[in-house]
Amino acid sequence: MSLKVKLRPSKYRTRADCILCGEEFMLSGVRATLWDEKERIGNVCYECFKKGSNEFPSLLQAHVQRLRREADDLEKLFKRSFECPTWETFQELEKLTDLFDKQFYGSEDYEDAFVQLEQKFKEILHEPKED
Repeated sequence: MSLKVKLRPSKYRTRADCILCGEEFMLSGVRATLWDEKERIGNVCYECFKKGSNEFPSLLQAHVQRLRREADDLEKLFKRSFECPTWETFQELEKLTDLFDKQFYGSEDYEDAFVQLEQKFKEILHEPKED
């Protein structure tokens, strides 16, 4: 049984990942989706779609090889220890950035204020100040 690409209108203009090449792309008004009978497999980007179905196997094979290399790299990571700020700290910083955005986003003081915001993050996270 062959795989089939179906074209449908897309309600959303959003980012998606291509099932064939793995690249992120922006969906437009037409969504190309790969199906295996009744099972949706994933989105097909416009670059892969333009290349045509004869190229799909080689595109997918290259994507699989990249994923295997990435999986090898990830396996090395889980053997290491992790440090991470608390969720409460994350939320505190999120509130700080919300206040910052309300006050400075789009203003001519944005760049200078952003430097101060970065310093405030470092204070809260107990990171050393850079000179």
